[in-house]
Amino acid sequence: MTSQIDQQEIEHLVESLYTEIEGIPDTDEGREIRSRYRDGEFYKQDQLTAALTVLSKEMAEYLAVSPREDSQLFFDVYTSSLDRFHQHSYKGKQVRRPLDNTELPSGVIERAVEGDLSSYYYAEQLSDPVIIHEWTTDPGKQIAEELAERFDHILCDDVHPAYQNQSFGKVDLPALITSKILSEGFNPDTFWIPISVCFSMVVAQRGLDHYCSEDESE
Repeated sequence: MTSQIDQQEIEHLVESLYTEIEGIPDTDEGREIRSRYRDGEFYKQDQLTAALTVLSKEMAEYLAVSPREDSQLFFDVYTSSLDRFHQHSYKGKQVRRPLDNTELPSGVIERAVEGDLSSYYYAEQLSDPVIIHEWTTDPGKQIAEELAERFDHILCDDVHPAYQNQSFGKVDLPALITSKILSEGFNPDTFWIPISVCFSMVVAQRGLDHYCSEDESE
């Protein structure tokens, strides 16, 4: 059983990741990113959804070797989100890849299992622009939608009314969603912290209204 962490640590993780994605790094990858994104908010959204894919891939690989009794919900989301993202080409260019054949950052989940949620390492791995591709952002968006559907009671019946009636800071909303998901969705130990934080930040970046409005077809 992995160790648990408190609300203050969750908030620190959220704040650290936000800090890392606020500025596009002055590297070759960063300059290439700037040429593709005129709107910084779209960049942040793609960064977070790509990070969600990176985490999910690493979690699936870990669970294949070290199964957990509380992993069924995750596997249902993972398989339903990723089974349609397979390799094919368009005009000679490979536009999708099977995730098991890609090299992506890793190590976050192994550290989480050990109870190490170093905010610097976590943010550094998941904020690297090199992870942004169609074959990471598209699955990440689908994973977020699948998780939102399964956690609808948390997002829309619990958090959304509170969000409408209170003033939330940038860190407060994803930190609250993370805590609710850990206590009522996954399991409140460190293995589930990274994906819960990342998903909560995707929701906050996209906006609760997207997931909780009566018409979600947009």
